[in-house]
Amino acid sequence: MTLLLELRRFAMVGLLNTGVGLGIIWLLMWLGVPPRSANVVGFLTGGVVSYQLNRAWTFRSGGGHGVAARFMVMVAGCYLLNLAVLNALLNYSNLSAYVAQVLAVGVYSACFFVLSRFVVFRSS
Repeated sequence: MTLLLELRRFAMVGLLNTGVGLGIIWLLMWLGVPPRSANVVGFLTGGVVSYQLNRAWTFRSGGGHGVAARFMVMVAGCYLLNLAVLNALLNYSNLSAYVAQVLAVGVYSACFFVLSRFVVFRSS
């Protein structure tokens, strides 16, 4: 499978995953949950969706536990980067928490694709 096809599939999965994750984050914030707590819940939910779709469709990986373990480590690393960006934006900018969430998700997504393609779901 070509890198371009994987990138297109990743983008489609990402749009769905981002919609689910941000939807949960924004709903929880609207309900009064603090932004950082809402972010954790949104990312945990999105992580399950992302793993299933990226493993089965985007990268068509048949790998077993090694893939799942690499995925969990990658998600944790990308999430920590996301959280660092979110914290920086919330603490040092005048952006709304909603815009800050979008920007942090963008950084997460770029990191996520590169690591998914070349580390987690790499071709054998």
